[in-house]
This record gives sequence, C-alpha cells and structure tokens, in this order.
Amino acid sequence: MTFRTGTKPPVDEYIWCRLVISQFTSKMASGAIKKATGLTGLAVVANPHKKLVILYDKILRTLQRIPEDAAYRKHTENIIKDRLALVKTAERELQLSRKMIEWKAWEPLIEQAPKSQWQWPMK
Repeated sequence: MTFRTGTKPPVDEYIWCRLVISQFTSKMASGAIKKATGLTGLAVVANPHKKLVILYDKILRTLQRIPEDAAYRKHTENIIKDRLALVKTAERELQLSRKMIEWKAWEPLIEQAPKSQWQWPMK
C-alpha cells in the first residue's frame, strides 16, 4: 500500500489499514449524529428526554427551598410539573408505538371477539 506521494506508510500495513478504517467509520458515524440545533448558543444534547427529566427534577427540588405561598414557586412548579408530565407521556407513547408495531394491532383479528367482551360488570 502506498500514499498518494508514492511513499510507503511509516507503520506496517495492518496498523495503517486499521487507522484508515477507524477514521472512515468515525467520519460516517459523525455524519449520523446531529451537530447543530440551528439556534445560536444552544448546543445539541445527546439524550434530551433524560436530560429534561433530570433538569425538571432539580428545578422542583430547588423550588422546595422557596416558601410555599410565594407566587414564583407556585407558578413555576405548575409549569415544570406540566412539562415533566409531557416528557414522561412522550416516553410512554414511544414505548407504546413500538409495542403496537410488535403487536400489529391494525391487522384483522384471528378470531371473532366475544359479544360480551366490552360489558361491565362481566356476567
């Protein structure tokens, strides 16, 4: 194996090939990872759901040090709890959508459901 200049690589060919392969695969992998948010000053986060849950939990713990009757605490707690619920709902919805694919819920039933299936109390 030779470089473009026609000289041999400085290390043995096996190590050189491994180096080239690792550089190639790292460049391929880096292309699949999001590099920018498109918002100035806002960095890309690897695990946004997990980071949001951690951040929201920290905010709620910090708010515990503010008196309960303080308007800032009341309003901020409500906002953060609502946002935390949305993140957790999104995580559960993702899990459910994966299960729906596994279950193939859109396909016809294998056998007809009993007529009393949706009646309560059961007889």
